[in-house]
Amino acid sequence: MTSKPLAELRVVEMGSSVAGPYAGWVLSELGAEVIKVEDGVTGDASRTWGPKNVHGQTSMFETMNNGKLSVTVDLKDANDVGALQRLIVDSADVVLQNLRPGFAERCGIGQQAMTAAKPSLIYCDLGAYGKGGALDALPGYDPLMQGFTGLAQATGTEDSPARVASPVTDFLTGMWAVIGILGALQTRRQSGTGTALDVSLMESGIALMTMFIGQIQSTGARPDRRGLHGPLVAPNSGYRTADGLIMVTCGTDGLFRKLCEAIDRADLLDRPEYASSTSRFEHRRELQETLERTLSAESRAHWMTVIGNAGVPVAPVNHVDEMMAHPQARAVGILQSLEGSDEPFETARLPVRFDGVRSRYTRRAPTLGEHTRQLLDPFREI
Repeated sequence: MTSKPLAELRVVEMGSSVAGPYAGWVLSELGAEVIKVEDGVTGDASRTWGPKNVHGQTSMFETMNNGKLSVTVDLKDANDVGALQRLIVDSADVVLQNLRPGFAERCGIGQQAMTAAKPSLIYCDLGAYGKGGALDALPGYDPLMQGFTGLAQATGTEDSPARVASPVTDFLTGMWAVIGILGALQTRRQSGTGTALDVSLMESGIALMTMFIGQIQSTGARPDRRGLHGPLVAPNSGYRTADGLIMVTCGTDGLFRKLCEAIDRADLLDRPEYASSTSRFEHRRELQETLERTLSAESRAHWMTVIGNAGVPVAPVNHVDEMMAHPQARAVGILQSLEGSDEPFETARLPVRFDGVRSRYTRRAPTLGEHTRQLLDPFREI
């Protein structure tokens, strides 16, 4: 099977920041030709976010937009809008948009207008609060949705809620958009008709909280903030070693037995407070202190070998640079430099392989409007 299963697909991405561009990037990695539509003055907002990389782009923009084509369109200019409409109707399979709520509709390139003009079109709106309700016209970013959905309140320490460092609702919304598009492509193969898709940051965040939604209804209890301590079972936390933290999770009594035997603490198996998963969870703080008295005598690398060889789930708690340098991250080939270049800049590629083949980093992100003349000018009225 090819690593580019969407090679015949043309996608028009009208978006900015993270969620829409991430969906477009995933489709591009799967082989689609992704045409990024940008404002001619500022372009995608992420072109200005943070430091520049060796390609002259911001690192943020490069990671979300490598492999794409860029055209610039003045959405207040009737000729530009008309050219974009004709490009979509003539050749696009999919449209993605996460512009300000209602803006695409006012410009004549919204979901309803374009699917009416081309019934086979798959058109995905990516919003903040979703369609319907008093908040549906509000813009939004990931941290707002982490707050709204309860994700931030369930994250952090006893002293304070915290944001997840990665913009998880953005990335998940992009992934849900791709999943919806793949389903719509299957429908179109069978019926010939397109689909109007809707995804949002809020709905993605709510979906993330599925486990806790069930917990509230079952017990009435809000999730506790425990830092690295996980729910339900113990050991299930970060544990101090001689040179840093490791994560250990024992989801069964058998795994706890293997852990104790591996670290020469079989004596813990005779203690009634550690006899079951439930009792270990009730005594998790005492258990943490007990385990750390043993684990702190040796390094992370030592315990990764000892505990890992025993078949117990274990991982180092890395900084990003440590993860990037780790032999396991290097071995799977997910971090790649631009093919044919010796520039010291890597991006994370698509975390899926087709018959052992991963898509490659073959084309850097486009400069603003780099492909306008090639792709859009043929559709302009002279």
